[in-house]
Amino acid sequence: MDRYTLQQAADSALCHPDTLRKLAAAREVPATKIGRRWVFDRKQFDRWLRDRCLRGHDPVRERYNRNRRLRRAETRAERLPRELEYWAHYRAAKAMRVPKWADRSAILAIYRRARALTDEAGVTHHVDHIVPLHGLLVSGLHVENNLQVLRKFDNQSKNNRWQP
Repeated sequence: MDRYTLQQAADSALCHPDTLRKLAAAREVPATKIGRRWVFDRKQFDRWLRDRCLRGHDPVRERYNRNRRLRRAETRAERLPRELEYWAHYRAAKAMRVPKWADRSAILAIYRRARALTDEAGVTHHVDHIVPLHGLLVSGLHVENNLQVLRKFDNQSKNNRWQP
């Protein structure tokens, strides 16, 4: 029996394998699932592809356009209230994590050092909490001993995790 694998069928249809997988799951493409893999009978798939091109009916393009309409880009005015709410919540959570005994001048010095490194190196630096303020295992405090200066990339790849 002559069959296409998912990758071969996607190459033939000039689309991404994930798109073809979704079409197969929605039964818009003649395909069979064997175990965890999709297989496409070569004759049926080629016939489906030829018919699709002759009729001008392109389910790949139609699905893309439908999803594009659904996820219309938000305007800045629509997004702004959510962003303001997020940052207000973040600042409030950080304020709750500053104990009375914290050395606020030392904390401010760490933020100034991050800004100076950003200006000198031309690479954005962040002040990171070594133990996250809202961790899964443990929650840290906003104190000078729990702060470190990291490059933006390193801080974002850390992703609010702490490894003891």
